[in-house]
Amino acid sequence: MSFITTGCRTNQADAAAVRAALADLPVRFVAAGAPADVVVVNACTLTRDADRTARAAVNRALRHGAQTVLTGCLATRLSRSDRPEAIAPECRVLPGTSDRRALVDMLRQLVDDEDRRADGGDRQADDGGSAAPADTPPSSPALERARPVIKVQDGCDHACAYCIVPSVRGPATSVPPDAVREAVLRATTSGAAEVVLTGIDLASWGRDLGGRDPVDLLDALLALNTGMRFRLSSIEPHGLEDRLLDRIGTSPDICPQLHVPIQSGSDRILAAMHRRGRTRDLRQRLAAARDRIPGLALGLDVICGFPGETDDDFDQTVALIQAVDADTLHVFPYSPRPGTAAARRPDDVPFAVKSDRVARLRELARTARRRRLASWVGRVAEVVDVGRRPDGQVASIAADGTPVRRDDPHGPRGGRHCVRIHATDGTTAFATDQEHP
Repeated sequence: MSFITTGCRTNQADAAAVRAALADLPVRFVAAGAPADVVVVNACTLTRDADRTARAAVNRALRHGAQTVLTGCLATRLSRSDRPEAIAPECRVLPGTSDRRALVDMLRQLVDDEDRRADGGDRQADDGGSAAPADTPPSSPALERARPVIKVQDGCDHACAYCIVPSVRGPATSVPPDAVREAVLRATTSGAAEVVLTGIDLASWGRDLGGRDPVDLLDALLALNTGMRFRLSSIEPHGLEDRLLDRIGTSPDICPQLHVPIQSGSDRILAAMHRRGRTRDLRQRLAAARDRIPGLALGLDVICGFPGETDDDFDQTVALIQAVDADTLHVFPYSPRPGTAAARRPDDVPFAVKSDRVARLRELARTARRRRLASWVGRVAEVVDVGRRPDGQVASIAADGTPVRRDDPHGPRGGRHCVRIHATDGTTAFATDQEHP
């Protein structure tokens, strides 16, 4: 069986949870793209490109004769559409995002059917993975153990004009702290050195649990004294309250990294997007994050070419990015999502203009990334090893999210440890193990 998961870390955590629920079955999980009897495409539908990627994965699996299931946000959107979009009829389309029990039941039935057809031999070769939570395909079992993704929140109560997510994920809901603690303790038992906490609107965690907030959750997890570090996957600007920034800035067990969807640096476009807050608020909150979190790595999400975006609006976005000294950017062109308010607007930006703006921001991102990596040379970084690469190097990730590699005959190590960065190539840092130089 193969899982092909596209989109956000929440989608990845959902896929991992389904795999874990199938752990008792006589089935081997293989890497995405490898031949498999059953292929599950757990698909994002945030953008038009995401839809195309999912359809290509479905068609590829069907061409190889696999029993194919489309699920996730795209399946949910298609099931609710009054204008059906083409999916090969041989593919089973199963909607549902927050509750995956129907998917688990279907996959169990497919495995039973395959068992009856099989000759008794093994299925596809095992890739060495397990059904533990993961944020990468099952071809990276070491990463699954080292850095599991745990979903602590789902859904969204906002109504951004461009976003399909609330209609396919539903309202904001929080995973109770006891359930999160149990998941963290399981990760500890499996040898995890870091946990990535993810959600659709992580900043809203706890509001439906008596007015709690993400700091309450972090405090509950820190109190477990697991020795792991915790990383927030993404957080909306409204979640950047002083209490959270102070907790991140003062705890050595919380990674000094924030990924913040700002989407635009133009007040006019933010209003058109139905986004909360304005650029003055963004600048203040991001400046506060810089002040309160030593060594902060700041990433931003930006949409290029929202309907009506002018050159001046785009220039304001560039100015904001430069003013807050962003370290990484996730940039993508606007694409209309059926059923959203923005999709009905007649003033879409020409594709060539969007592409040019995306290219300019991505070049800005490359420059920022090279600058941050260069600042690491000669310094010591705390890392978590996530596995050995095909070239023999050990792959790690630093607390600020920097990818690190090193030559180490001892191989990947468990837990958190320190390395000294001696060089970069503009995308990756290279290091020497402090204990095994």
